[in-house]
Amino acid sequence: MTTEVQPTNLKDTARRAAYRTILSLSCALLAFGVYTAAIRTRQRALLHAAYGLYLFTALKVYLFDLEAQNQLYRAFSLLVFAAILFVSSYFANRQHRSQHA
Repeated sequence: MTTEVQPTNLKDTARRAAYRTILSLSCALLAFGVYTAAIRTRQRALLHAAYGLYLFTALKVYLFDLEAQNQLYRAFSLLVFAAILFVSSYFANRQHRSQHA
C-alpha cells in the first residue's frame, strides 16, 4: 500500500521546518547575547547560562531540525551555528587577553 503525499502536507511540513529553524537561530542568537553580556560583566552565572543555551541549541539542531532535511540545508544550518560559536570564541579570547594584558 502506497501513501500519496498531499500538497497541503508538504506545505505544513515546510512551514514546521521553517519555524524550527527560526527557533534554533533565535536560541543561538540569544545564547550569543547572554555570552557577550557574561563576558562584559564577568558574571559566571550568565556564562553558564550561555553555555547551557548553546548546548540546548546544538542538541535541538542535531536531534530535531536536521532529522528530515536535505544535505544542503544540513550543511547550511551547521555552518551558521558554527559561525556563531566561532564569533563567541573570538570575543571570549579577546576579553581574556585584555584582562591579562
